[in-house]
Amino acid sequence: MVDEHGWVQVTRPERDARDAVADPDDHQRVVRVAEAVRALAEGGQLDAAIRLGEDVLRQPVPEALAAELRCTIAGLLLAAGRAGEAVAVAGRVLAWRGVPAPLYRLAAANRIFGLFLCDEPRARELAESMVAGSDVVEPGREPARGPGSGWAAGAVDTVTAAAVVSVLSWQRGELAEGLRWGTRAVRAASRVTTPGWRGFPMLALSAELSDLHEFEQAEALVRVAENTTDPMGVTGHTAGPAIVRARLLAQTNRLDEAYRVAEAGARVATEHGAGLLVPLAHAVLASTTLRIGEVDEAAAHVERYRTALAAGGAVLPSPQYDWVELLVTAQREGPRRARELLTTRFTDLPTRRALFVEEPGAAAWLVRLAMSVGDPVLGESAAATADRLAEDNPGFATVAAGARQARALLRGASRLGAGPPPSGARGTATTGWDGLNDTERRIASLVGQGLTNRQVAARVFLSPHTVNYHLRQIFRKLEVRSRVELARFAHEH
Repeated sequence: MVDEHGWVQVTRPERDARDAVADPDDHQRVVRVAEAVRALAEGGQLDAAIRLGEDVLRQPVPEALAAELRCTIAGLLLAAGRAGEAVAVAGRVLAWRGVPAPLYRLAAANRIFGLFLCDEPRARELAESMVAGSDVVEPGREPARGPGSGWAAGAVDTVTAAAVVSVLSWQRGELAEGLRWGTRAVRAASRVTTPGWRGFPMLALSAELSDLHEFEQAEALVRVAENTTDPMGVTGHTAGPAIVRARLLAQTNRLDEAYRVAEAGARVATEHGAGLLVPLAHAVLASTTLRIGEVDEAAAHVERYRTALAAGGAVLPSPQYDWVELLVTAQREGPRRARELLTTRFTDLPTRRALFVEEPGAAAWLVRLAMSVGDPVLGESAAATADRLAEDNPGFATVAAGARQARALLRGASRLGAGPPPSGARGTATTGWDGLNDTERRIASLVGQGLTNRQVAARVFLSPHTVNYHLRQIFRKLEVRSRVELARFAHEH
């Protein structure tokens, strides 16, 4: 740390750790160094904790202590978004032939999660081999294992690998496979003895269930994950559960609450140096503020997560980074500028199955955009991707509905030869009922039934202030001047 005069200040945890290295008792040395590193991590000094551990390893240290410290450092590197370094550090532990089974498994968990962030093809190959019971190890060397199988013992490496297989399957649009491995990982996670690794499988499955609109089950998993948070874990203290909960709240139209939770998650991630989570937190904030109608604030959050992404650290993979920026661009600069993004920077977005899993309405939005700018190829590409996703995942209602909506719009466009551009907070503003977004239509319908702003707010889980903001937008788009006129308009539609 540096004080106001520019002098380097050594914190108490740093002093304690350096004193601990000189302790002649190896066991006490392990305990004291680990406590000092944890104290730094809990205080939000991930970089300092990492540096401290690395400084200790430059001195003569017993191999067992070195292996334990490397596992700790690897986990902190992951939380900081330094996945490549984490994989290398974990590899040092795995290369030690005498590594105890618990440390081997912890290092293997760090390695597979790090590869998930920085080398997806290798991560998938390794994770699938791990869950099948055939760990990839150095040639001619058998891995050190604890008693019992990985599943029965709740081995952290096997559980993490299963969660990685689940997420990667989900991103490719293999929904049944994603749920199968996600469910299996969560069932075994309760037996994982390393607290910081229990939350990842739960949050991953919660996000998947939320995409399917299984909100009660998703919420229950977030609650469990909140009780397993650990500053040494990859879910970044309380930031990981907060970000997943915020997205769930936004999906159920509790936008004000979603904003508060996401803001808290972003603050914790930033304060604790959890670079892995900062971009996703701001993507959730951007999406939420856009839906509330605060377009400039949404654009500011896009700029923040783009700055974080440009720093080069590892981040959780998601189509949301490109998707939310596209929505904000369409709202601020119009559909032609949005289409330009799709032909320059986001060329793969209309065919990314993960987008249509997370945002079932995205295909229809892209079709509307294509109709508004006269680009039938774009519309067909998005609709065809949604169709294939639905065909490959029979029985999943959300993706089926998204595909039907997009195809119906495309058929209507071919008959009529034109159509409306994307509407409201999901695209460019238009007039008339088609110019309202989903939240605005819901509010307009409730006001048309005679409800007051406070009563509407209770129904749609927003504050009366936010409802009043939406009403102003509705009046402008529908070109009405009173609630009576609005009621008449809503009744006709």
